[in-house]
Amino acid sequence: MSNEQIDKLCLFGAGAHGRVVAHQARSIGVKDLCFADDALPTGSSIDETPVLFPDLESVSGYAMLITVGDIRTRQRIFDQSRASGHPHARLIIEGARFLSEDPGEGTMVLIGAFVNIGAKIGKNVIVNSGAIVEHDAIIDDHCHLAPGSVVGGAAKLGCGVLLGSNATVLPGMSVCDWSTIGAGAVVCDHIKEPGTYIGVPAKKFTDRDIRT
Repeated sequence: MSNEQIDKLCLFGAGAHGRVVAHQARSIGVKDLCFADDALPTGSSIDETPVLFPDLESVSGYAMLITVGDIRTRQRIFDQSRASGHPHARLIIEGARFLSEDPGEGTMVLIGAFVNIGAKIGKNVIVNSGAIVEHDAIIDDHCHLAPGSVVGGAAKLGCGVLLGSNATVLPGMSVCDWSTIGAGAVVCDHIKEPGTYIGVPAKKFTDRDIRT
């Protein structure tokens, strides 16, 4: 699909992820670009992108993306901004590599990512650089697919799942809401209980693992 026209874009959060998104948005022609960040002085700039707003309530006249890394924080800010009536953009850096229907509002698909036909991606999702979402996979709201991660065909990620760098969910497998899949892990069976899962095959990480 082609990237939707974005005339004015405000990124909420000027940390490392925000800087990455700003650079990539500028690379596809988004010219009127700014940050909102309560930790930085209004009027300052980060990598030539101005900080125009000190908080969510003051943002006006811009479509928004939430560029905060922590998933729970990103969900909270997204829900607050929607309740306040702020419009949210959809940012797809390489439209030729996005072969599915439009993602939900507030979702960003960064450089090198690939989304195959029939996949469904919800709201406020980060499909980070080089991540792959295969055919007919379902990615629920607020997920973060870290660089190099892979969601196999017809697999499903529940709400708020963090899929770590180079982690893989095998075709047809599902991961329940608010689970974390560690870097390099491989999900070979359905994950039905929230938690942190590591290894090959992915197993739930517990305090006992630290002691041993």
